[in-house]
Amino acid sequence: MCCRSNASTCGNSLSTDPVPFFCTACWQTIRPLQQPVCARCDQPFVSPAATTYTPNHQCQQCQERPPAFSTSLDPLPYLPPLREAICSFKYRGKHTLARPLARLMISALPAEIDVDVIIPVPLHPARLRAREFNQSLLLADQLSRHLARPVFSHKPRQDRRHRSPNHINATGTVTKSAESI
Repeated sequence: MCCRSNASTCGNSLSTDPVPFFCTACWQTIRPLQQPVCARCDQPFVSPAATTYTPNHQCQQCQERPPAFSTSLDPLPYLPPLREAICSFKYRGKHTLARPLARLMISALPAEIDVDVIIPVPLHPARLRAREFNQSLLLADQLSRHLARPVFSHKPRQDRRHRSPNHINATGTVTKSAESI
């Protein structure tokens, strides 16, 4: 068996680092977004001044084409080294990154989070065969343990009577359906 002895992003030695493929110094650079974000889709505004011109604090896209959900939570920026970790996890089969990535997601969740169920993003059967695991299901399992909420991994029914109004998907996006507001 061949094991990498250097971090994926910086090349530092990984002798005692707890996160597979990443040194502690690089991993600790991953921080939640600190800038103003859209109240609906959670995407960052270009400038803090943008909130002055949006009374409901929604971005132009959400105002012009409102999404099907009312609230989203995307707290971590898709930048290195997080981007490399996600790509290694999804596309290179590094499923040992599931627990560290889930811990990052959990650390960025607001304390007052209110969800009924965790829904992993479905993976097309062809992609599941190619990857041999569903990365969002692994993350959902970790979130489920932390939040003490069930994972709903089947295709949701379209019948509104059976749809949960609040859920978190395993990409870290919390959504509340418009009917639950």
